[in-house]
Amino acid sequence: GAGPLDSLPSYYRLRVGVPSLEMCKALCEDDPECKGVEYIGTHQGRCEVWIRDGGIGMAVRSPGFVCLRYVPERFDPVDGGEGRSCRGVDANDTEAAYYSAHSRVPSLRACASLCVAEAGCVGVEYAADYEEGRCEVWTRPAGIGASVAHAGYACLRRLPPKTPPGAA
Repeated sequence: GAGPLDSLPSYYRLRVGVPSLEMCKALCEDDPECKGVEYIGTHQGRCEVWIRDGGIGMAVRSPGFVCLRYVPERFDPVDGGEGRSCRGVDANDTEAAYYSAHSRVPSLRACASLCVAEAGCVGVEYAADYEEGRCEVWTRPAGIGASVAHAGYACLRRLPPKTPPGAA
């Protein structure tokens, strides 16, 4: 919370039985209100997904506990984003080498998570109704330079994450 004793249960969603810090972080990423997590594996996998409006204001050192602020990745819609397919230098530039394609990706958010996990990702193209959720993770070194109209698709350019206040 805001101070060393400010840890009201209403500030977080408690999950018990979470096997790892990575799983706790994944719970945070799936929660649109998440501001950060507190995790301790030795207490039955206790994971607190923090939703406090002011986020995590400070942390107190405590053996075995990990406290992390969530800094979401940011994406910028290319030419409005919705109803657009990504392209390279111009509207005709659609080399398969620019991206890796994934099928059965359940959401645009899941597609963005694939981008974050892939080195060199510059953006994504997503179509919910194609291949049970088609996600193209773009890694073209010069980035996504253009887009074309394409109903049911979305094209997003990855931006560098913002540094939260007080973070180094």
